[in-house]
Amino acid sequence: MTFKVAGCAGHGGNNSTPGKRDPDGIYEWNYNNKVILAFENELKKYEGVEFKRFDDRSGKTDVSLSKRVNGANAWGADVYISFHKNANTGKWGSWGGTETFQYSGSKNSERLAALVHPAQLEAYGLRNRGIKSGNHLYILKHTNMPSILLEGAFMDSTTDIKKLRDDQVLDNAGRLVAQAVAKYAGLKLKETAKPVVKPVSPTPSPKKEESVQILTGGLSPESVELVTEYFIDKNWWFEIQGAKDQNPRALSGGLQGKALEEYKAWLDAKGWYYEIIKK
Repeated sequence: MTFKVAGCAGHGGNNSTPGKRDPDGIYEWNYNNKVILAFENELKKYEGVEFKRFDDRSGKTDVSLSKRVNGANAWGADVYISFHKNANTGKWGSWGGTETFQYSGSKNSERLAALVHPAQLEAYGLRNRGIKSGNHLYILKHTNMPSILLEGAFMDSTTDIKKLRDDQVLDNAGRLVAQAVAKYAGLKLKETAKPVVKPVSPTPSPKKEESVQILTGGLSPESVELVTEYFIDKNWWFEIQGAKDQNPRALSGGLQGKALEEYKAWLDAKGWYYEIIKK
């Protein structure tokens, strides 16, 4: 049997609800919408649940409370969650905190509030204003199912506004409230298919480049000076084998890669004989 969750982002945006905004002019609905979208996405992770919004998803109109309630009642929702943000004077002040309204006398509404309120507190990290009776609130009073109204933070609080302007906080609020509702309803997470892991062939180790030495043919005294200068300039190891007056030969240290090709090119340009000796 499908568990039906009804919800709404309180009020509307785009000039639809005069007064329901922070002191900088941002509509309450804008904050509420971010929370309810995260709430909806989190619920999708569970089996046997259906979610339906009864506000205007675009925020262009402020759907009346009677239409929201009548729609949820006609749909046969199992619970109703109304997402709101609080305000005091409409001017910046030091007040603030998080509170949850329940329909007192309804055990299920009270149980739902008892699970959801700690989730709100964890998400916002603000002062705990507690769980309060909301029997006077239209949505709680006229819905046929257990319902709660959430006041996450104060839009006109110099403290709370920092949380409301942090999208990660609003996302966490939606996710944690959804998890609390899932706990209330006893919902189970969907089983995700295990990814198929293809066997990976081991990557062959790169072949280590062999280091070689180069031995020149007999050199004249002038050639010995040239090759000596070359190796000193490169800061490479070398040795001159044989006496200077007996056409000595130059033996390089171990060379590979670019250094090897560079030295061979230099010898070829000189027209000198050489042989490569593997170490």
